Amino acid sequence: MTNQEQTHTAQDHRYLKPKTPYSPPEECAVELYAGIKRSSEYYHQGLDQNNKPCIFKIDSIRPGFLCFRLNSNNYASHDLAFYVRDTKSNLIPLTGGIGQ
Repeated sequence: MTNQEQTHTAQDHRYLKPKTPYSPPEECAVELYAGIKRSSEYYHQGLDQNNKPCIFKIDSIRPGFLCFRLNSNNYASHDLAFYVRDTKSNLIPLTGGIGQ
């Protein structure tokens, strides 16, 4: 057997670089909102003075059964319909709806 020397050549990888400067998309904070479902026993806590359902911003999330804090109360996830607010301030439903 003969010892063969390995020759390293520098490869040109300029073709992998973008032709224009790349800037990643801006991150935006997501706001989570919830309304109390009609099927929940706590539905009456989510009504306004005209008995119309309200959407509340979630104040905090913590571990446990009653993990969502909104409307000065703690709720389980099965009692809530969730929404996120987009950049144009529209509420987008995540699952279900307030009428469930």
